[in-house]
Amino acid sequence: MSELDLSAEARDAAQAQARGLMVKLTLCLKLATMHHLSNQALKGPVAALVQAVKEGLSGADQLLVQVVGENVFLNKEIIRLDATSFEAAATLRQMTTRLGVNEIGFVAAPGDDDVFEFLAAFQRHYGSRDPRGFREEKFRHLTVRVINAAAVGLSGVAIDERQNLLRCYALLALNLEQSAQRLLLGREPRIVAVRRALQGLAEASRGLDSLLVGITRFPSMRGQPHLHLASVAALTLLLGKRLGLSRGPLVDLALAAAFHDAARLQGGDDGAQQLAVKSGLALAKVSNSTDGLARAAVALELPLPCSARTPMAPSMTARLIAVPCAFEAMTSAQPPQVPLPPDLALRSLMHGAPERYDARAVKLFTSLVGLYPVGTTVQLESGELAVVVEAPADPRQLARPRLKVIRDAGGNSCDVAVDLAAEGETRAIAGAVEATSVDVSVPDLLLA
Repeated sequence: MSELDLSAEARDAAQAQARGLMVKLTLCLKLATMHHLSNQALKGPVAALVQAVKEGLSGADQLLVQVVGENVFLNKEIIRLDATSFEAAATLRQMTTRLGVNEIGFVAAPGDDDVFEFLAAFQRHYGSRDPRGFREEKFRHLTVRVINAAAVGLSGVAIDERQNLLRCYALLALNLEQSAQRLLLGREPRIVAVRRALQGLAEASRGLDSLLVGITRFPSMRGQPHLHLASVAALTLLLGKRLGLSRGPLVDLALAAAFHDAARLQGGDDGAQQLAVKSGLALAKVSNSTDGLARAAVALELPLPCSARTPMAPSMTARLIAVPCAFEAMTSAQPPQVPLPPDLALRSLMHGAPERYDARAVKLFTSLVGLYPVGTTVQLESGELAVVVEAPADPRQLARPRLKVIRDAGGNSCDVAVDLAAEGETRAIAGAVEATSVDVSVPDLLLA
Protein backbone atom coordinates (compact mmCIF):
# COMPACT_ATOMS: atom_id res chain seq x y z
CA MET A 1 0.00 0.00 0.00
CA SER A 2 1.44 3.40 -0.94
CA GLU A 3 1.59 6.35 1.41
CA LEU A 4 -1.13 8.04 -0.62
CA ASP A 5 -3.51 5.20 0.19
CA LEU A 6 -3.04 5.54 3.90
CA SER A 7 -5.19 7.65 6.16
CA ALA A 8 -3.60 10.70 7.75
CA GLU A 9 -3.57 8.89 11.09
CA ALA A 10 -1.88 5.82 9.61
CA ARG A 11 0.70 7.99 7.82
CA ASP A 12 1.55 9.75 11.07
CA ALA A 13 1.94 6.39 12.82
CA ALA A 14 4.18 5.09 10.01
CA GLN A 15 6.32 8.22 10.16
CA ALA A 16 6.64 7.95 13.94
CA GLN A 17 7.73 4.33 13.57
CA ALA A 18 10.28 5.28 10.90
CA ARG A 19 11.70 8.10 13.03
CA GLY A 20 11.88 5.77 16.01
CA LEU A 21 13.82 3.16 14.04
CA MET A 22 16.26 5.77 12.72
CA VAL A 23 16.84 7.25 16.19
CA LYS A 24 17.40 3.81 17.77
CA LEU A 25 19.82 2.76 15.01
CA THR A 26 21.74 6.03 15.35
CA LEU A 27 21.93 5.72 19.12
CA CYS A 28 23.45 2.23 18.88
CA LEU A 29 26.04 3.44 16.35
CA LYS A 30 26.81 6.49 18.47
CA LEU A 31 27.29 4.44 21.63
CA ALA A 32 29.60 2.09 19.72
CA THR A 33 31.91 5.06 19.04
CA MET A 34 32.05 5.82 22.76
CA HIS A 35 32.09 2.47 24.61
CA HIS A 36 33.44 -1.05 24.47
CA LEU A 37 30.67 -3.34 23.25
CA SER A 38 30.65 -5.17 26.59
CA ASN A 39 29.53 -1.96 28.29
CA GLN A 40 26.07 -2.24 29.83
CA ALA A 41 25.19 1.11 28.21
CA LEU A 42 24.60 -0.71 24.91
CA LYS A 43 22.41 -3.52 26.19
CA GLY A 44 19.15 -1.58 26.43
CA PRO A 45 19.54 0.39 23.16
CA VAL A 46 20.42 -2.77 21.21
CA ALA A 47 17.35 -4.56 22.59
CA ALA A 48 15.20 -1.56 21.70
CA LEU A 49 16.58 -1.52 18.14
CA VAL A 50 15.92 -5.24 17.72
CA GLN A 51 12.34 -4.76 18.90
CA ALA A 52 11.82 -1.77 16.55
CA VAL A 53 13.12 -3.79 13.60
CA LYS A 54 10.85 -6.74 14.42
CA GLU A 55 7.85 -4.41 14.58
CA GLY A 56 8.83 -2.80 11.27
CA LEU A 57 9.30 -6.15 9.54
CA SER A 58 5.79 -7.20 10.54
CA GLY A 59 4.54 -4.97 7.74
CA ALA A 60 7.45 -5.12 5.27
CA ASP A 61 9.82 -7.67 3.73
CA GLN A 62 12.87 -5.57 4.60
CA LEU A 63 13.80 -2.28 6.23
CA LEU A 64 16.26 -0.11 4.31
CA VAL A 65 17.48 3.05 6.05
CA GLN A 66 18.83 5.27 3.28
CA VAL A 67 20.70 8.57 3.65
CA VAL A 68 20.66 10.79 0.57
CA GLY A 69 21.79 14.40 0.79
CA GLU A 70 19.88 16.13 3.57
CA ASN A 71 17.19 13.46 3.69
CA VAL A 72 16.78 10.08 5.37
CA PHE A 73 14.47 7.45 3.86
CA LEU A 74 12.98 4.19 5.06
CA ASN A 75 12.18 1.83 2.18
CA LYS A 76 12.27 4.77 -0.26
CA GLU A 77 9.76 6.80 1.78
CA ILE A 78 11.24 10.02 3.10
CA ILE A 79 11.31 10.26 6.90
CA ARG A 80 9.77 13.56 7.93
CA LEU A 81 11.93 14.72 10.80
CA ASP A 82 10.60 16.45 13.87
CA ALA A 83 12.28 18.48 16.59
CA THR A 84 13.41 15.34 18.42
CA SER A 85 15.02 13.58 15.45
CA PHE A 86 17.03 16.24 13.59
CA GLU A 87 20.13 15.69 15.72
CA ALA A 88 19.92 11.91 15.17
CA ALA A 89 19.62 12.44 11.41
CA ALA A 90 22.66 14.73 11.42
CA THR A 91 24.65 12.11 13.37
CA LEU A 92 23.61 9.30 11.03
CA ARG A 93 24.47 11.40 7.97
CA GLN A 94 27.94 12.16 9.37
CA MET A 95 28.62 8.51 10.21
CA THR A 96 27.48 7.06 6.89
CA THR A 97 29.54 9.67 5.03
CA ARG A 98 32.66 8.63 6.93
CA LEU A 99 31.99 4.96 6.21
CA GLY A 100 31.26 5.57 2.52
CA VAL A 101 27.84 3.91 2.64
CA ASN A 102 24.38 5.40 2.39
CA GLU A 103 22.14 2.42 3.09
CA ILE A 104 21.87 0.15 6.13
CA GLY A 105 19.35 -2.63 5.68
CA PHE A 106 17.60 -5.19 7.83
CA VAL A 107 16.63 -8.10 5.58
CA ALA A 108 15.43 -10.37 8.40
CA ALA A 109 14.63 -9.96 12.07
CA PRO A 110 17.97 -9.84 13.93
CA GLY A 111 18.76 -11.01 17.40
CA ASP A 112 20.85 -9.03 19.86
CA ASP A 113 23.93 -11.04 18.82
CA ASP A 114 23.41 -10.05 15.17
CA VAL A 115 23.33 -6.37 16.06
CA PHE A 116 26.42 -6.68 18.27
CA GLU A 117 28.26 -8.41 15.41
CA PHE A 118 27.28 -5.51 13.15
CA LEU A 119 28.38 -2.94 15.75
CA ALA A 120 31.72 -4.72 16.23
CA ALA A 121 32.48 -4.36 12.52
CA PHE A 122 31.25 -0.75 12.56
CA GLN A 123 33.43 0.04 15.57
CA ARG A 124 36.49 -1.60 14.01
CA HIS A 125 36.20 0.33 10.74
CA TYR A 126 34.88 3.67 12.03
CA GLY A 127 38.05 4.36 14.02
CA SER A 128 40.43 3.00 11.37
CA ARG A 129 42.47 4.82 8.76
CA ASP A 130 40.26 3.36 6.03
CA PRO A 131 36.69 3.41 7.39
CA ARG A 132 35.27 2.75 3.93
CA GLY A 133 36.33 -0.87 4.25
CA PHE A 134 33.12 -1.27 6.25
CA ARG A 135 31.08 -1.54 3.09
CA GLU A 136 32.81 -4.83 2.23
CA GLU A 137 31.54 -6.48 5.42
CA LYS A 138 28.88 -9.21 5.17
CA PHE A 139 26.27 -9.92 7.83
CA ARG A 140 23.59 -12.55 8.29
CA HIS A 141 20.55 -10.30 8.77
CA LEU A 142 21.92 -6.85 7.89
CA THR A 143 23.33 -5.25 4.77
CA VAL A 144 25.37 -2.14 4.04
CA ARG A 145 25.85 -0.71 0.59
CA VAL A 146 26.31 2.33 -1.60
CA ILE A 147 23.24 3.26 -3.59
CA ASN A 148 22.64 5.58 -6.49
CA ALA A 149 19.68 7.70 -5.42
CA ALA A 150 18.38 8.22 -8.95
CA ALA A 151 18.78 4.57 -9.88
CA VAL A 152 16.69 3.32 -6.97
CA GLY A 153 14.09 6.04 -7.36
CA LEU A 154 14.88 8.24 -4.36
CA SER A 155 14.06 11.90 -4.73
CA GLY A 156 14.51 14.18 -1.76
CA VAL A 157 12.32 17.09 -0.86
CA ALA A 158 13.68 20.55 -0.33
CA ILE A 159 13.99 21.41 3.34
CA ASP A 160 12.12 24.64 4.00
CA GLU A 161 13.83 27.53 5.76
CA ARG A 162 12.37 26.65 9.17
CA GLN A 163 13.48 23.03 8.97
CA ASN A 164 16.86 24.17 7.68
CA LEU A 165 17.32 26.41 10.72
CA LEU A 166 16.54 23.49 13.03
CA ARG A 167 18.93 21.28 11.02
CA CYS A 168 21.74 23.85 11.40
CA TYR A 169 21.08 24.11 15.13
CA ALA A 170 21.13 20.31 15.50
CA LEU A 171 24.43 20.19 13.60
CA LEU A 172 25.91 22.74 16.02
CA ALA A 173 24.75 20.65 18.98
CA LEU A 174 26.21 17.49 17.41
CA ASN A 175 29.63 19.06 16.89
CA LEU A 176 29.64 20.37 20.46
CA GLU A 177 28.80 16.89 21.76
CA GLN A 178 31.71 15.45 19.79
CA SER A 179 33.92 18.21 21.17
CA ALA A 180 32.97 17.00 24.65
CA GLN A 181 34.40 13.58 23.87
CA ARG A 182 37.63 15.14 22.64
CA LEU A 183 38.00 17.35 25.71
CA LEU A 184 37.55 14.33 27.95
CA LEU A 185 40.55 12.81 26.17
CA GLY A 186 42.58 16.01 26.57
CA ARG A 187 42.36 16.80 22.86
CA GLU A 188 41.43 20.06 21.16
CA PRO A 189 37.67 20.33 20.51
CA ARG A 190 36.25 20.42 16.99
CA ILE A 191 36.83 24.16 16.56
CA VAL A 192 36.71 24.21 12.76
CA ALA A 193 33.53 22.11 12.63
CA VAL A 194 31.83 24.23 15.31
CA ARG A 195 32.85 27.44 13.53
CA ARG A 196 31.43 26.10 10.27
CA ALA A 197 28.20 25.13 12.03
CA LEU A 198 27.90 28.63 13.50
CA GLN A 199 28.45 30.18 10.08
CA GLY A 200 25.65 28.01 8.73
CA LEU A 201 23.41 28.96 11.63
CA ALA A 202 24.09 32.66 11.09
CA GLU A 203 23.12 32.31 7.44
CA ALA A 204 20.05 30.15 8.10
CA SER A 205 18.70 32.48 10.80
CA ARG A 206 18.34 35.48 8.50
CA GLY A 207 14.81 36.73 9.00
CA LEU A 208 14.16 33.92 11.50
CA ASP A 209 15.68 35.33 14.69
CA SER A 210 12.48 34.75 16.65
CA LEU A 211 12.31 31.11 15.57
CA LEU A 212 15.92 30.54 16.61
CA VAL A 213 15.10 31.84 20.08
CA GLY A 214 12.21 29.38 20.15
CA ILE A 215 14.39 26.45 19.04
CA THR A 216 16.76 27.04 21.95
CA ARG A 217 13.76 26.43 24.20
CA PHE A 218 12.52 23.18 22.62
CA PRO A 219 12.42 20.47 25.33
CA SER A 220 14.39 18.08 23.12
CA MET A 221 17.14 20.68 22.77
CA ARG A 222 17.71 21.23 26.49
CA GLY A 223 19.03 19.55 29.59
CA GLN A 224 22.41 18.23 28.38
CA PRO A 225 25.76 20.10 28.70
CA HIS A 226 26.35 20.33 24.94
CA LEU A 227 22.79 21.59 24.44
CA HIS A 228 23.41 24.32 27.04
CA LEU A 229 26.44 25.44 25.01
CA ALA A 230 24.49 25.31 21.74
CA SER A 231 21.70 27.44 23.22
CA VAL A 232 24.08 30.04 24.65
CA ALA A 233 26.05 30.17 21.40
CA ALA A 234 22.87 30.69 19.36
CA LEU A 235 21.53 33.40 21.66
CA THR A 236 24.92 35.14 21.73
CA LEU A 237 24.96 34.98 17.93
CA LEU A 238 21.64 36.83 17.91
CA LEU A 239 22.99 39.42 20.35
CA GLY A 240 25.93 40.00 18.02
CA LYS A 241 23.56 40.45 15.10
CA ARG A 242 21.65 43.05 17.13
CA LEU A 243 24.95 44.88 17.66
CA GLY A 244 25.53 44.91 13.89
CA LEU A 245 28.70 42.80 13.95
CA SER A 246 30.06 41.70 10.60
CA ARG A 247 30.31 37.99 9.78
CA GLY A 248 33.84 37.35 11.11
CA PRO A 249 33.52 39.04 14.54
CA LEU A 250 29.98 37.67 14.85
CA VAL A 251 31.09 34.04 14.46
CA ASP A 252 34.11 34.64 16.74
CA LEU A 253 31.76 35.92 19.46
CA ALA A 254 29.45 32.93 19.07
CA LEU A 255 32.45 30.56 19.06
CA ALA A 256 33.61 31.95 22.40
CA ALA A 257 30.08 31.32 23.71
CA ALA A 258 30.11 27.76 22.33
CA PHE A 259 33.01 26.85 24.64
CA HIS A 260 32.51 29.27 27.52
CA ASP A 261 31.46 26.47 29.92
CA ALA A 262 33.73 23.79 28.47
CA ALA A 263 34.01 22.04 31.85
CA ARG A 264 30.26 21.33 31.74
CA LEU A 265 31.05 18.86 28.98
CA GLN A 266 33.16 16.86 31.41
CA GLY A 267 30.35 16.37 33.93
CA GLY A 268 30.29 17.31 37.59
CA ASP A 269 28.27 19.82 39.56
CA ASP A 270 30.64 22.71 40.14
CA GLY A 271 29.80 26.22 41.25
CA ALA A 272 30.26 29.15 38.86
CA GLN A 273 33.78 29.98 40.02
CA GLN A 274 35.00 26.38 39.89
CA LEU A 275 33.36 25.86 36.51
CA ALA A 276 35.05 28.95 35.11
CA VAL A 277 38.49 27.92 36.36
CA LYS A 278 38.11 24.35 35.08
CA SER A 279 36.79 25.59 31.72
CA GLY A 280 39.62 28.08 31.29
CA LEU A 281 42.27 25.50 32.20
CA ALA A 282 40.71 22.82 29.96
CA LEU A 283 40.71 25.16 26.96
CA ALA A 284 44.19 26.53 27.69
CA LYS A 285 45.58 22.99 27.98
CA VAL A 286 44.53 21.97 24.49
CA SER A 287 44.97 25.35 22.75
CA ASN A 288 47.90 25.93 20.44
CA SER A 289 46.89 29.38 19.26
CA THR A 290 46.31 32.89 20.52
CA ASP A 291 42.69 32.51 19.48
CA GLY A 292 42.33 29.44 21.70
CA LEU A 293 43.88 31.19 24.67
CA ALA A 294 41.45 34.08 24.15
CA ARG A 295 38.55 31.63 24.50
CA ALA A 296 40.13 30.32 27.70
CA ALA A 297 40.39 33.88 29.05
CA VAL A 298 36.69 34.51 28.32
CA ALA A 299 35.76 31.36 30.25
CA LEU A 300 37.76 32.57 33.25
CA GLU A 301 36.16 36.02 33.11
CA LEU A 302 32.59 34.79 32.90
CA PRO A 303 31.69 34.72 36.64
CA LEU A 304 33.35 38.06 37.44
CA PRO A 305 30.85 40.69 38.60
CA CYS A 306 30.45 43.81 36.50
CA SER A 307 30.41 46.18 39.47
CA ALA A 308 32.61 49.25 39.02
CA ARG A 309 34.12 48.50 42.44
CA THR A 310 35.58 45.23 41.19
CA PRO A 311 39.32 45.53 40.45
CA MET A 312 39.14 43.04 37.57
CA ALA A 313 36.27 43.76 35.19
CA PRO A 314 35.27 41.18 32.56
CA SER A 315 35.65 41.90 28.86
CA MET A 316 32.66 42.91 26.76
CA THR A 317 32.65 39.45 25.19
CA ALA A 318 32.33 37.81 28.60
CA ARG A 319 29.67 40.34 29.65
CA LEU A 320 27.55 39.49 26.63
CA ILE A 321 27.90 35.71 27.03
CA ALA A 322 27.18 35.79 30.77
CA VAL A 323 23.58 36.93 30.25
CA PRO A 324 22.26 34.16 27.95
CA CYS A 325 24.36 31.67 29.95
CA ALA A 326 22.59 32.62 33.19
CA PHE A 327 19.18 32.72 31.51
CA GLU A 328 19.59 29.28 29.96
CA ALA A 329 20.91 27.79 33.20
CA MET A 330 18.02 29.21 35.24
CA THR A 331 15.29 28.10 32.83
CA SER A 332 16.61 24.59 32.15
CA ALA A 333 17.82 23.60 35.61
CA GLN A 334 17.79 19.86 36.23
CA PRO A 335 16.49 18.04 39.35
CA PRO A 336 16.76 18.52 42.25
CA GLN A 337 16.74 22.18 41.19
CA VAL A 338 13.52 23.66 39.84
CA PRO A 339 13.71 25.61 36.55
CA LEU A 340 12.41 29.16 36.59
CA PRO A 341 9.73 30.37 34.16
CA PRO A 342 11.39 32.61 31.55
CA ASP A 343 9.75 35.81 32.77
CA LEU A 344 11.01 35.23 36.32
CA ALA A 345 14.49 34.39 35.01
CA LEU A 346 14.60 37.64 33.03
CA ARG A 347 13.43 39.62 36.05
CA SER A 348 16.19 37.98 38.07
CA LEU A 349 18.74 39.09 35.47
CA MET A 350 17.37 42.63 35.56
CA HIS A 351 17.61 42.73 39.34
CA GLY A 352 21.16 41.35 39.18
CA ALA A 353 22.40 44.16 36.91
CA PRO A 354 24.70 46.03 37.18
CA GLU A 355 26.30 44.37 40.24
CA ARG A 356 26.54 40.89 38.68
CA TYR A 357 25.59 41.45 35.02
CA ASP A 358 26.26 44.24 32.59
CA ALA A 359 23.09 46.34 32.49
CA ARG A 360 23.52 47.08 28.79
CA ALA A 361 23.90 43.38 27.96
CA VAL A 362 20.78 42.54 30.00
CA LYS A 363 18.82 45.27 28.22
CA LEU A 364 19.99 44.05 24.81
CA PHE A 365 19.12 40.45 25.66
CA THR A 366 15.69 41.37 26.99
CA SER A 367 14.93 43.37 23.85
CA LEU A 368 15.88 40.29 21.84
CA VAL A 369 13.72 37.73 23.64
CA GLY A 370 11.08 39.88 25.34
CA LEU A 371 9.74 39.18 28.80
CA TYR A 372 8.08 36.04 27.40
CA PRO A 373 10.49 34.47 24.86
CA VAL A 374 9.30 32.85 21.64
CA GLY A 375 7.99 29.36 22.37
CA THR A 376 6.65 30.26 25.81
CA THR A 377 3.15 28.97 26.50
CA VAL A 378 1.09 31.61 28.31
CA GLN A 379 -2.32 31.95 29.92
CA LEU A 380 -4.12 35.18 29.12
CA GLU A 381 -6.19 37.10 31.65
CA SER A 382 -9.16 36.28 29.44
CA GLY A 383 -8.63 32.56 30.12
CA GLU A 384 -7.30 31.87 26.62
CA LEU A 385 -4.18 29.77 26.06
CA ALA A 386 -1.51 30.97 23.64
CA VAL A 387 2.07 30.48 22.48
CA VAL A 388 4.48 33.37 21.93
CA VAL A 389 5.60 33.47 18.29
CA GLU A 390 7.51 36.77 18.12
CA ALA A 391 9.06 39.21 20.58
CA PRO A 392 7.64 42.75 20.71
CA ALA A 393 9.11 45.10 18.11
CA ASP A 394 8.96 47.96 20.63
CA PRO A 395 11.33 47.33 23.60
CA ARG A 396 8.97 49.38 25.76
CA GLN A 397 6.33 46.67 25.27
CA LEU A 398 8.31 43.73 26.64
CA ALA A 399 5.27 42.04 28.17
CA ARG A 400 3.16 42.34 25.00
CA PRO A 401 4.52 39.97 22.32
CA ARG A 402 2.85 38.48 19.26
CA LEU A 403 0.89 35.34 20.07
CA LYS A 404 -0.95 32.48 18.51
CA VAL A 405 -4.05 31.76 20.59
CA ILE A 406 -4.60 28.00 20.45
CA ARG A 407 -7.48 27.55 22.93
CA ASP A 408 -10.30 29.89 23.80
CA ALA A 409 -11.54 30.58 27.31
CA GLY A 410 -13.73 27.50 27.12
CA GLY A 411 -10.81 25.21 26.27
CA ASN A 412 -11.83 24.78 22.62
CA SER A 413 -9.09 24.61 19.96
CA CYS A 414 -8.61 27.70 17.82
CA ASP A 415 -5.92 29.41 15.75
CA VAL A 416 -5.93 33.17 16.17
CA ALA A 417 -2.95 35.49 15.65
CA VAL A 418 -2.81 38.32 18.20
CA ASP A 419 -0.39 41.22 18.61
CA LEU A 420 -0.72 42.33 22.22
CA ALA A 421 1.13 45.56 21.40
CA ALA A 422 -1.39 46.55 18.75
CA GLU A 423 -3.42 49.67 19.38
CA GLY A 424 -6.75 48.83 20.98
CA GLU A 425 -5.75 45.27 21.96
CA THR A 426 -7.03 44.66 25.49
CA ARG A 427 -5.76 41.13 26.08
CA ALA A 428 -2.87 40.71 28.52
CA ILE A 429 -0.72 37.83 29.75
CA ALA A 430 -1.54 36.46 33.19
CA GLY A 431 1.57 34.28 33.32
CA ALA A 432 3.65 31.55 31.71
CA VAL A 433 2.61 27.89 32.00
CA GLU A 434 4.52 24.67 31.35
CA ALA A 435 3.59 23.47 27.85
CA THR A 436 3.53 19.79 28.81
CA SER A 437 1.08 20.47 31.64
CA VAL A 438 -1.49 21.74 29.14
CA ASP A 439 -0.62 19.23 26.39
CA VAL A 440 0.89 21.72 23.94
CA SER A 441 3.62 20.76 21.44
CA VAL A 442 5.45 24.03 20.90
CA PRO A 443 7.92 22.64 18.28
CA ASP A 444 5.07 21.42 16.08
CA LEU A 445 3.36 24.79 16.32
CA LEU A 446 6.45 26.91 15.56
CA LEU A 447 7.67 24.69 12.71
CA ALA A 448 4.27 24.32 11.03
